[in-house]
Amino acid sequence: MKKLLKLLSSIFIVTLLLLSAGVAVYSAATGQSKNLLATLSGKEAVKNEEAEKNTKIEADTKVVSGLTDKEPKSTALPGETKEVIRLSGSVKSEANTDNYTELLESLNVHEKYKNEMDRLLGEGHNLSDILTAYSFLNDKYGKLQEIETLVQKKESGKDWADIFIGYNKKNPEFVPRSFDDGYLEELLKVPGITADDIMIADRVSQKTGRTYQEVMEKRMEGKSWKDINAGLDIVNGDETLLRVSVSPEQIDKYVNTGMDRDLVVKGYVIAKKLGQKADTVMKELKEGTKEEELLDKYYTQKYY
Repeated sequence: MKKLLKLLSSIFIVTLLLLSAGVAVYSAATGQSKNLLATLSGKEAVKNEEAEKNTKIEADTKVVSGLTDKEPKSTALPGETKEVIRLSGSVKSEANTDNYTELLESLNVHEKYKNEMDRLLGEGHNLSDILTAYSFLNDKYGKLQEIETLVQKKESGKDWADIFIGYNKKNPEFVPRSFDDGYLEELLKVPGITADDIMIADRVSQKTGRTYQEVMEKRMEGKSWKDINAGLDIVNGDETLLRVSVSPEQIDKYVNTGMDRDLVVKGYVIAKKLGQKADTVMKELKEGTKEEELLDKYYTQKYY
């Protein structure tokens, strides 16, 4: 049996430097490259430069080896939805109309989840709560019904930080499973299947309780992850795993101030998720602010 990370590391000549609190940091062992890659998902392999050149797979693409999203994109908000937002009375109703559209595009939201958010909005739930719940669950590969559950918790008077902490306690960080020798090598020989697919399938399998083979077969049939996840009620439409490039010098900059290296890596990931400057996030983490509290703070600034 081999751990998924160990196998993928050997295949792509990637050296694992750090694994802590759901954040993996890798150094590509190719040429003179010294970049570290902190993954937003917490667990993924990084292809070396030669592998990327040969396969022509880019990390930020929404099309993987010719497999495209078959569910047509529709991010424009209908007039009735805009009117409901306008009549909500929120001081940020106009801004949240734009925020809603931006979320649909940036998170590659399936029509199924757009309809669910529209339903909640039509029933009188706060759009700010809905957007916050979806943003959080997208990162966690949450379930469809959890959108409404989190919104209701917020309406009961709880702070988002407490809601996020409670959710994370009930939903442990994803840890790659073990596989039989040779199985993953064979998967990677299948046209169109990438290291990202292997990681995503593992995470979706664990989240849904479906067998790994069942989930991977859907991908091998040519279905997009957006459609696969929608069919399984998983809140996530990403076709690839996002990456954050961080140099050793950037990490040392904060380690030299007394911060733990693991915490620095987490800070860069959080900064990327929230679209904030690293200096700002590092300062708060160094002062003892929890990740869930940071999410609460910045989602509140954006949506409320």
